Amino acid sequence: MREATLINRNSIFSFLSVMTRMFSNMLLFIGIARFYGPEGFGQFTIAHTYLTLFYIVADFGFDLLLTTEVARSRDRSVEFVRRFLPIKMIFALGSIAVMSIIAIVSHFSEATKTLMFFLSISIVGNALTSFFFSLFKGHEQLYEETRTTFFQNLFLLCSIAILGLLHVQLIYIAVAFVLSRMLGVFLIFPRLRKIVVLDSIKMTFSGWQSTFKKGLPFGIHLLFGTLFFQLDTLLLAYWLGDRAVGQYQAVMKLIVLILVVPEVLINALLPVLVRLHSEDKVRWLQMNKLLEKTLLFIGFPFAIILFVYADQIITIVYGSNGYSESIPVMRIFALILLVRYSVETFALMLTTSHRQTERMTIVIGVTVLNFILNAYAIPQFGIVGAAIVSLITNLTAGTLYLFIAKKGNFEMGRLIDFRMVILFILTLLISLGLWYNARGVFSIGIIFIFLVYILFYYFIGYAREEKTSIYDFQGLWKRI
Repeated sequence: MREATLINRNSIFSFLSVMTRMFSNMLLFIGIARFYGPEGFGQFTIAHTYLTLFYIVADFGFDLLLTTEVARSRDRSVEFVRRFLPIKMIFALGSIAVMSIIAIVSHFSEATKTLMFFLSISIVGNALTSFFFSLFKGHEQLYEETRTTFFQNLFLLCSIAILGLLHVQLIYIAVAFVLSRMLGVFLIFPRLRKIVVLDSIKMTFSGWQSTFKKGLPFGIHLLFGTLFFQLDTLLLAYWLGDRAVGQYQAVMKLIVLILVVPEVLINALLPVLVRLHSEDKVRWLQMNKLLEKTLLFIGFPFAIILFVYADQIITIVYGSNGYSESIPVMRIFALILLVRYSVETFALMLTTSHRQTERMTIVIGVTVLNFILNAYAIPQFGIVGAAIVSLITNLTAGTLYLFIAKKGNFEMGRLIDFRMVILFILTLLISLGLWYNARGVFSIGIIFIFLVYILFYYFIGYAREEKTSIYDFQGLWKRI
């Protein structure tokens, strides 16, 4: 009973941490886009995209490695901190240096370069807080991350609101961002005494080779997984400049927010599916089918709204000052969103069946493909070309996930039933009806989709036993 309570409690805190970050980032970028226009928004997002990439380099899998090692041997927490933290800080300082060098040698605008310099400082604060968050995770205490994340982002949003209304230079927004990351260190550091004795921690580099070797697979997957989704932005920055990135990222920020839904569902089901693959393959396949249906049924309405009402959404979120070029990009990303919702289950099947290496190879391969195609498409077709390449590479990755899963003798036919085919056809018909008859009336379309369309999916799309599983989540855990 205690373990079940702890799992539920930590799941809630994990969800709150993710949503706090995503909601804060959404407000941050929407505020910058509205206050500073496409060019200023492009400058900040170029710098922030590099920052996100170097956050991964600074991490390089050591956070996840720390969590797993501490979870296995909590009594050795001090030893793990002594071994892992020095290497983590070397990677963090190296990331700051490399990001600064890129800013110096690049042909970015001076404003973008300055933002890159200032934002790179936050790598140290983020590296320390994420490291200590991982230590608490190993002790199954996720509350500390939620608490610290909340106050970090509250400080950031209040600062952005005041600075934006005062119309200060964008560099002051970057300073507020850096201060919010440093604030996390001061908030989390005193709490460490709950699990480790800080006075006894003396850093050491002994055994660094084995530590690096353990973290390498995690780091490679994290790096290429992030690069796959961010490479188009980096290439747009080099070839087309600040304004093009602002137009493109105006869409990307909304898509990333919607992709939180599959992330939360997958995180919740991952440990269960790993266990079921070893214990009960039939039940494992049933759970994957339920997840696939649920993601598709959630993804369809989002994709339709973004495709049909792209122009209204862009205007409502960012205003009418210069984001018209984002509209066709939004419609392409509506299709990408549908692809992502459709294939995540197959990717998860590879992970839960101990085939993570093949999934990592696919990510590396499509990242290379993304670069090759963008080298032609971006100079020729601009941000629309980059969006089309993203659609192609996501389709390629999804097809490979499906092919390798099928090659592993998974009964893929059992994941798709007659109900799903019927609903897919009806979805296309409804989408065409909205496009030709209610395209200009945003409110009617939203009401129709969320009050009729989702209920339509629920009553027709799920079999009786699947509805029971969705309703009775406690019973679902007992049955598995």
